[in-house]
Amino acid sequence: MLHQQSALETPELLDQVLSFVDATKDLCASALVHSSWAHAAQAILFSDIGGLSVEAQRLLSLLLPILEESPRLPRLVRKLYLVRPSSTDLGRLANIQFPCLATLFLTAISISSEADTVGTQKLLQNPCLLSISVNGDFVREEHFLRIWHGCTETIKHLSYYSSGNREFAFVPSETHRPPRRIKLESVGL
Repeated sequence: MLHQQSALETPELLDQVLSFVDATKDLCASALVHSSWAHAAQAILFSDIGGLSVEAQRLLSLLLPILEESPRLPRLVRKLYLVRPSSTDLGRLANIQFPCLATLFLTAISISSEADTVGTQKLLQNPCLLSISVNGDFVREEHFLRIWHGCTETIKHLSYYSSGNREFAFVPSETHRPPRRIKLESVGL
């Protein structure tokens, strides 16, 4: 017996319909309607994670275990917002593979330890990353330079703001290796 597919089981149509649903709770409910709806709703829910509000960052902390346990969900993430991430959360996020991550926002970040440096460096090595925005402090110039030298060469847009008094040159001193050649299309410093 052949199964007839309803119009709302057609992936393209379902994606289009769900793209008009704004509320997170409505998307979550949509994911429970039918198994064919779950993937389409999750693609929207996980495409843009985090945000600048305290609530968004609290939800990100709750999502971390889900992202760590699911091999499929991190593939849906296109934008990631991190505001004041703890060293622990930064390390946990850095160990998750986000193969389609295109935009990363690091706001009010303080890079003061080796763990912070390694975590940030891993996030910025993502081969699909096109745009990064960093607003924070680097306690030591070596941390900044290690992160910058580890960045993926696919980055096209960089926005960097240091809220402290330190200003680090993108061209390292003679004690550091030569600068990476990353062809940026836009820079905001």
